[in-house]
Amino acid sequence: MKKNERLRQMIDYAKELGLNEKDILFAIETLEVNEYGLSFDHVTEQLYEYNTPITSEFYYLVSEVACEFKFDETRYSILKGLIKE
Repeated sequence: MKKNERLRQMIDYAKELGLNEKDILFAIETLEVNEYGLSFDHVTEQLYEYNTPITSEFYYLVSEVACEFKFDETRYSILKGLIKE
């Protein structure tokens, strides 16, 4: 699976978790113009800002995407506190 496809998978999962349509559309639009970092950061920051509960499975996906793009853990570690099972 290509890196951008994994990022799209992360965006779709964020939608399932409850991220609003406006933020989802922004993430998709930035992904489509190859602004991968902006798309990734927007999803993680908005989930954090809205205090949206996430699963450990989603957090693992985020960490995999970050690794594929060589993003530092500091870009998404704020999500750890949102993990609810």
